[in-house]
Amino acid sequence: MQAFTPVAILLISWAFRIAEPNRKLAIIVFMISAGVALTSHGELRFNLIGFITQAAAVGVRSFLFLFLLLYS
Repeated sequence: MQAFTPVAILLISWAFRIAEPNRKLAIIVFMISAGVALTSHGELRFNLIGFITQAAAVGVRSFLFLFLLLYS
């Protein structure tokens, strides 16, 4: 889940118009995410509550990171 942080930062920066969408950057981040997905594909013990909690934490941390970069 920690490897999802670049995706979250990219999507948040595009959503809040901090950065302009860039196809090259999107492809790079997609390739990293695909590699992480392939690596974790065989995980047998998936916990939905844990996944949702971790995804929310990544989103909040990414938003706060961008906020601090912009307004500090």
